[in-house]
Amino acid sequence: MNHLSNIEATNFAKSVNVSRETLAKFQLYAELLKHWQKKINLIGSNTTDSLWERHFLDSA
Repeated sequence: MNHLSNIEATNFAKSVNVSRETLAKFQLYAELLKHWQKKINLIGSNTTDSLWERHFLDSA
C-alpha cells in the first residue's frame, strides 16, 4: 500500500469509526480493486484515486 492510501485509510477510519479489522478488510479490498481494475473495468477509471470517499464511505 502506498503512503497516500495509508493516509486515506487512516482518515477514513477516524471519520467512520470502524474497527481495525474492518479497516484491514477495506485496505485489502482497495488493493484488490486497484490490481484487478487494470484487467477488468470494475469501477470508473477516474475514480481509482478516490476509492475511500467515492466507493467505501457509504459502505462503512
